[in-house]
Amino acid sequence: MDESIQRLLDLLIQIQQIPAPTFEEQKLAEFILGMFRQEGLSDVQLDSAGNALARLPGEKAAPRSAERSRRS
Repeated sequence: MDESIQRLLDLLIQIQQIPAPTFEEQKLAEFILGMFRQEGLSDVQLDSAGNALARLPGEKAAPRSAERSRRS
């Protein structure tokens, strides 16, 4: 199996094993923040709603974009 696919599968397994019932997602958010830091992203933080945020700078000038995943 391709190494990047295996890495993704391992990460998904880790994430799904973290208990994160509605309004109790703090442990999952902390895991995501740690993952962002490990990958070298900047401006790693939790917003006021508890969403994990980070900045991934682009390599050239281009319009900014944002991705969002809703918490359940």
